[in-house]
Amino acid sequence: MSRPVKIAALQAPCWVEGRTPRERKAFLVRQTLALLETAGEAGADIACLGEHSTTHGVGGNPDDRTLYEDAEAGPVTKKVRRLARKFGMNIIFPIAAWHRGVLRNVALVINRSGELAGAYHKVHLTRGERANYVAGGELPVFRLDFGTIGVVICHDLSFVESVRVVALKGAELVFWPNWWSGWGEDSDWAQIRARAIDNSVWLVPVNFGQPKGRAWRPGLPIGRSGVIGPDGQTLGSAGRHVGMCLTPIDLDAPRIAHCFTWEDEAEFRRDMLADRRPETYGILTDPRLVPAARKPGAPAPAARRRKRRP
Repeated sequence: MSRPVKIAALQAPCWVEGRTPRERKAFLVRQTLALLETAGEAGADIACLGEHSTTHGVGGNPDDRTLYEDAEAGPVTKKVRRLARKFGMNIIFPIAAWHRGVLRNVALVINRSGELAGAYHKVHLTRGERANYVAGGELPVFRLDFGTIGVVICHDLSFVESVRVVALKGAELVFWPNWWSGWGEDSDWAQIRARAIDNSVWLVPVNFGQPKGRAWRPGLPIGRSGVIGPDGQTLGSAGRHVGMCLTPIDLDAPRIAHCFTWEDEAEFRRDMLADRRPETYGILTDPRLVPAARKPGAPAPAARRRKRRP
């Protein structure tokens, strides 16, 4: 058996152009629609954009519904849904928008018919986001025509439980739209690849591209949108700059690994999940073990002041 899926990771510009919030929003919308057209013309089965795809760097008032529109019925979402129908392409559309009366960091899952298959609300908001957005309270999966997918957004991947939960719910393919700059590239990519390996899922990081001629530095998004296989191998990457990474995979080709438990070769995901002992993991969900957050402006307890050089 074979379940081929052609995945488009769309790496939009990390910068915005325009003097006003509306001009900046218009720039991002043009980039978004153009990349989706490119993916559709290339025959992608599913395309994913980065976090806040049409709102990053826009600014303005979050209550302005022309900037932060209705997630399901807003004018940009309608255009994206039309493109899904036009090309018969599933789309993951991450935006900052009002969803059912609440301002969310949300990823809409749109099927090939242009219908809304579901929505994921980012669970782990950053401290800056908490001033405007309401966090989600669950980690759902979505069943599309080719299989079951999960979605986690940016800071969600900082926590090992996020991908594990959607994998246990049956996700074979996990999309990770993000605006990630992280804590250093070596640790970033060890962490990202580990999420795919530990759960034996295909992981699709979707970030943003930087201007050509510019070097990556801490604080800039890391780029490299693409596909990571269940064994942690990078199967496709958009590199540093704006563009698309189109990667074909076969969801019916599981990771086969030598299993030291049975001393033979077998499907890694099935055998490893069978050896889990969930009855011993209760401490992971004990809210008493969550430390209190620092108050805004308070110094980090372990932070050291840098000495000025003479």
